[in-house]
Amino acid sequence: AKLRGYLSPEEMVGRPAADFRLGTEEEWQQEEQFVRQGFRIHDAERPARAADGSLKWFSYSATGVVERGLFVRVWGRVSDITPRKALEAELRALSSWRASILEQERTRIAREIHDELGQQLTALKFQAAASERGARPHPPHLPGTRISFSLKGLTLPGKNRPRMAVTTRRGA
Repeated sequence: AKLRGYLSPEEMVGRPAADFRLGTEEEWQQEEQFVRQGFRIHDAERPARAADGSLKWFSYSATGVVERGLFVRVWGRVSDITPRKALEAELRALSSWRASILEQERTRIAREIHDELGQQLTALKFQAAASERGARPHPPHLPGTRISFSLKGLTLPGKNRPRMAVTTRRGA
């Protein structure tokens, strides 16, 4: 009674079961399971309505007593797990938030890499086209150079990080 916020068990006596139940499908399934298992259930969890109407979570094990074919009472163990359930919900929310932040960061990095690499490749394309036309490639003091590039040094863009290596060679 005290776990549910009542001052004494007498406050609960004579009240309709609907005052304590939520009427969910899961609740009905647990009660069916209790009956099918010979009026026994072990380490089940479910929400219930407290005296003030709030929702509380309980973990329980119960054994029913049947006399002359009639279910007369139940005894068992009940623990209030409302704080644990609140922490689990908070943990799920934080985990979801973290996953969202990670996805946003991945998207930002991918865009940054795409933009920077696209700019570098476009510059190389212009230089290669100029070289094929016989135009003087940049730098102007190296006529007839061949432009080559390597992706070996490419890393995430940012300050003080290696960029794509672009080399020029004479002849050949």
